[in-house]
Amino acid sequence: MAKKLTEFERGVLYAAVHLQRGPNESGLAADLLREAGFSDLDCSELDEYDKEALRIINEEIDMALQGLD
Repeated sequence: MAKKLTEFERGVLYAAVHLQRGPNESGLAADLLREAGFSDLDCSELDEYDKEALRIINEEIDMALQGLD
């Protein structure tokens, strides 16, 4: 079973989602996740809207975010 996200982790992921949805900001979103040490978090508890944005970051920037299937 995946570890439940902390409120801080969830907040950083939401910030990355909002950055990614901006014009050409996948790189900035990935930088945020890397700097926070969250490039491999399990995101399975997020909703589909957020997962969709994080999938793009995973694919475009070659991140290791989990639980996005």
